[in-house]
Amino acid sequence: MILNDKDKQNLIDALKEWEECVGPKEMNEEDVGLNHDRYVDLMRRLGVTGDIENNFSCDMTDDDRREELKYLGYPRAVIEELIRSKAKRKEVSDE
Repeated sequence: MILNDKDKQNLIDALKEWEECVGPKEMNEEDVGLNHDRYVDLMRRLGVTGDIENNFSCDMTDDDRREELKYLGYPRAVIEELIRSKAKRKEVSDE
């Protein structure tokens, strides 16, 4: 796939917003999806520089995140799993 600069910027913006609202999930290597390592790798290949690995904080509270995901049509069980997954990643990064 060939992306022009505008396409890259649009994709970077969408990925950043996705990370803030949903966030990468925990998964096995053979699983399909976007986890933390794949997110960082993709952002690097799109030309993003800086401290991507440690820039996974969001000012959005869990309640705000729940409302946003509910508005986007996510089922409640999925929302709660995403919130738990984000909290687990934060605990690990704080250690």
